[in-house]
Parts: sequence; C-alpha cells; structure tokens
Amino acid sequence: MKITEMTVGDSLAGFIIDGVDDTPYAHASLVIDEHWGPTLEFSYPLQFSDEQPETGQHTEVHRWAQEPDAVPDVLHFSSADGQATLYGCALLRSKENFTTGVNFTLRPETVIFNFFEPEFGQPLKLNWMKSSISGLGEFIGKSVFETNREADEEGRSQSFSATVRSPDAITMQVGNCEVSLTISWRSSIQNGLELHMYAVAWFETSFASAVNVEEHLMIHRQMRAILALNYGRSAWISGHRVRPGAAQNELEMTHVSTFTDAAKEAARKRESILGLSSMQEVDLNRLVEWLSDRDYWSRVSGPVLGILQRESYTVEDRVLAVGISIETIGKRLEAASGEECTYGGRSGTQRTTATWMYRCIAGSKLDLSASGHSHEALAKAFAQVYNKTKHYEQNRQPEGVVTREIGRMGLLVVRAISLRHLLTTNENSRLSDSLETSRVSERLRDLRIADDGWATYHRTETED
Repeated sequence: MKITEMTVGDSLAGFIIDGVDDTPYAHASLVIDEHWGPTLEFSYPLQFSDEQPETGQHTEVHRWAQEPDAVPDVLHFSSADGQATLYGCALLRSKENFTTGVNFTLRPETVIFNFFEPEFGQPLKLNWMKSSISGLGEFIGKSVFETNREADEEGRSQSFSATVRSPDAITMQVGNCEVSLTISWRSSIQNGLELHMYAVAWFETSFASAVNVEEHLMIHRQMRAILALNYGRSAWISGHRVRPGAAQNELEMTHVSTFTDAAKEAARKRESILGLSSMQEVDLNRLVEWLSDRDYWSRVSGPVLGILQRESYTVEDRVLAVGISIETIGKRLEAASGEECTYGGRSGTQRTTATWMYRCIAGSKLDLSASGHSHEALAKAFAQVYNKTKHYEQNRQPEGVVTREIGRMGLLVVRAISLRHLLTTNENSRLSDSLETSRVSERLRDLRIADDGWATYHRTETED
C-alpha cells in the first residue's frame, strides 16, 4: 500500500528523522486518525539507571513526550512505501507506565507526502496551493457535461452521446495573490464495462512571495463559502496540492482543518438543485472585494456556513446562526423604506432585530409576496422566534414548525443578501423568483402572524 493510498484506520511503520545530526532515528507508525488525519504514534520501553534515567535510543523522543514544546517544527517520516513531511506537530495524547512503557501520539497541522528535500527547522511557506472542492453535486457537472439522446418514433433510445468540456477558469487578482476557480473533469472505468465521469472544481492561489498555509486556506474557505451560500448546501475542501521549495511536481498535502471534509464524498449522490445564481453572473471586482474584506464577510457567512457544513442540526441551531448573520448584515445596510414600523423602545426610535431583518429582506430583492405576509410581518416574526430561542421562556416558546419555517426563510434571506453583493444581475433575475423562493413562500402561507410578530401554525389537513 502506497503512503498516498492510506485511508482512515491504516497504519504504516517507518522511521522519524528530525534533521539533527546526532539524534538517532526513531521508530514510529504513521496512522490515519478518523478525526485528525495523519498522526505519528510512538511506542518504546522505559529504561532506568541510577546515574541517567530514560537513557538509550529513545532519549530525545521521550523528551518530546515530556515536553511538548520540545517537539521539532519539522519531522520527516520515511518508509518503504513512501515518505511524509510533518509540520507543526502537537502532542495529542500520552500514556506511560512501567509495564507497557511509553505510548504517545503527535498530531501534525500539515503533512506533505513524498517531499524529499524538506527544510528542517523552518516553517512551511508556499507560493502556490490548489484545493479540490466536492459536495457541490450535479450543478458543477452542468458546466462540464453536455448530453444528447436520440430515440425512435416509439421513444426507444437508439443512441446516447456525452461531451465533456472544461470551461474557462475564473481568474482574479486579490492583493499580491492570483486566485482562480477551475472546473474540469476526470473519468474512470469500473468493472471493465462502466465508464464514470466526474466534474471536479479547483481553487488555486498563487502569491508573489511564499506565505504560510493558512494564508492560502483563508481565501479557499471564502470561495467555498460563496458556493455553499449560493446553493444552500455544504461544500467541502477535500484535497490539496502544493509545490513546496524546489519541488517541480504537484505534491499531495493534508491539513488538520480540512481532513474530515475528504470523508464526505458521498455528497455527489445528492439530488441536483438550481442554486440562487450562476458563477457566470459574478462581478469579478466585487468578488475581489469579498475576498479582500475577509474579516467582515467571515462574520457574515461564518455562522450560516457552519450550519450548512454540518451533517445535521436542529431548527433552533439554524435560527440562532441566521440571527447572528442578520444582525451583522442589517447594521451595515442603509435604512430601508418603511422600516420605521419595526422600531421599538420607549421613544419608538430604537432599531431592533426586526429592523435588521427588514433591511435584509428588502436588500435581498426576494419576492416573498406569495407567502401572504408583508416584510414587516416576516421581520417581526423572525425577531420573535430568534429572541425567544436565544432567551428561553418556558411559558412562551414558538412552535417547532414555526421555528423551522421562519429559520428556512431567514437562511434564504442571508444567502440572497450576501450574494447580491457579488452579482451583476438585475432585480428581475432568477435570484428574485427562484424555485427555492417559491417553496419557502408556500410554506410561510401556513403561518398566522400577529401584529407583534408572534407566529402560529394554522394549516388544516383535510381528506378527500
């Protein structure tokens, strides 16, 4: 088994090199942990003497187990099946007793496979990095695949043809970094008969001078956030490629913050959805602003993206995440016409959560009229649900179905208002009257909203 073919639970024995000439090589196992990715496991017997305790080949390694700060910045793992360079190792767990000796595990932050010339003692810095994006489903495929089916007069298929074509990359300059989004494809033959083709999306960042990995990942995460907000689905950074130092070829890299994303490839099987817009409608200048204004847009998209990235969550989780985003965005937006109806306080001039939602609904340009509720009613309903969820009152809690539908509406509004910042589309674009908007509006019709915003479910089921 090659080192690059290892999966969760696999283990590979080898030697650890720390770059210090007088330190003997230490035995270790490279183990792929379910949560942390590649880890290093050490196991050795304790040796004691009156003059010098813990002597022998493992003296330096034992110091790592006792003093986590003593672990070198760079370690190199070598085996007959491949090599790996590990950066930023932290002590994950340690156990020591007289019977079994010492067992401890190091968790690296970054691992580069088959990098043969690492610079020991130097932090990892890269000019170029590429990340693959999965979990976007069939809507990526629509940019790559074109199919044609021919049938006879009775509708029976006579031929089927498919054309795969990679569209031009979207490229922009963000400060001293060139960023590009590339959509391509790959194929495989299974069972000798089945031809499978897959669409693949890549983010690439190229800096004028080498920077740390986190600088690259910061932009990759922002791009991922845009795609996830557009489609209301999780998008995962499932693989990295780098060219460190003098390396000529692309090398595989893992990072502790994105390792678990790679295990979610099953997302390809999810049903296709349209999304609120197309990447072809993105204004590149506005996209550059989004990527440059990292702090603000991280606050905007972070809570909602956190919900979208999770495999499961409660309706209360969604409302709270949306509320955090709504408050952040609403305070930044200009006052909307008619928002005075949401003001509160003794003087009636105090801006409230309902005000922030009112501004977001107006700014999103979503047509929610089919819900049968005004912007004022929806804004106040969201404020009631959000505040009562955040500040629990036993005798006044919204119904679960109300929390669910108001949360869906809020999530759609956050996604739409965020994307409006990026797009060149006009008010009559598909973003305004998407199928998703219609579905949300239809569900909102089942709610009765009082003047103070308190919503109740009133749909009556009937049988024919």
